[in-house]
Order: sequence, then structure tokens, then C-alpha cells
Amino acid sequence: VQDMKSQTDMMKALGGTPVAMAMGDVYTALQTGIIDGTENNETALTTGMHGEICKFYSVDQHTMIPDVLVIATDTWEKLSEEDRQLLIDAAGESTKNHIGKWEQAVAEAVETAANDMGVTFVEDVDKDAFRAATADMIESYKAQYPKVGDVLDIIHSVE
Repeated sequence: VQDMKSQTDMMKALGGTPVAMAMGDVYTALQTGIIDGTENNETALTTGMHGEICKFYSVDQHTMIPDVLVIATDTWEKLSEEDRQLLIDAAGESTKNHIGKWEQAVAEAVETAANDMGVTFVEDVDKDAFRAATADMIESYKAQYPKVGDVLDIIHSVE
């Protein structure tokens, strides 16, 4: 997993043993058996060549792209209203563009991984079991970091 508290905590909650490592080390670690699998998106199968080794990909959608675009409050407050609006507009256009490009990249990676690398995509995933396993972690994060609850409320309002 990525070297982030949320990633290692999630893996523990799911019953795994998290091993944080740089993306560049993952292929060799998979190849030599140091790790049994990796937490990543579909494009890692082709761009990182993980599909040469990992022959099963669980489509559980535990993360979704595109990610959130953020700016430091201090920086934001230094911008004029005109510049803020320009940034908001540019971010909106960038997001629209990114969504289309990302969907295309994922579709191409899935096709290549399945057809050229022999990867099987497991679509029948019990997402409720994943949610149940990580529920205590989520509640703990909401208690530790009050803004997490606010962000989750926003996410759930658009689901």
C-alpha cells in the first residue's frame, strides 16, 4: 500500500498485513513473493506491468478517481476574487477533461490486461462486507479528525 495512515489502517481492518512501499518497488516485490498483492487501480496492471504477475484483479471500487483538488487556505485567501473564479473555472474544466481521459485509460488498461496479460477481473465483490470491515476505522477517523465527517457527508450527498 501507499505509505499513508489511511491505507495501512484500511488494510489492517480488512485482515491484511500492510506493507508500505514505493510504487517502483512493487513489481519486484510481487515477482519475488515479498508481497502477495497490491492495492492499486487498473492502470497499474499495464503501466506498472503488475498484470504480468498478478492474474486476478478485484473490482471493489474502494477508491474512485478523479481525486479532490485542494489549495491551501492561506494561498486561496491571497487570491483576488477574479483569480479565485478563474481557478474554479479552470479546475472544473480540468475535472471534466480528466474524467473522460481517466475512463479511457482504465478501459484500455482493462482490455490490455485481460486480453494480452491474462488477468481475470473479479466483478462480483461483496462491497458491503468491505464497508462493514472498515466501519470502525471510519468512525475512529471521524472522531479523530472532525472534518472527515464533513467530507463524507458531502460525498454521500452526491452518491
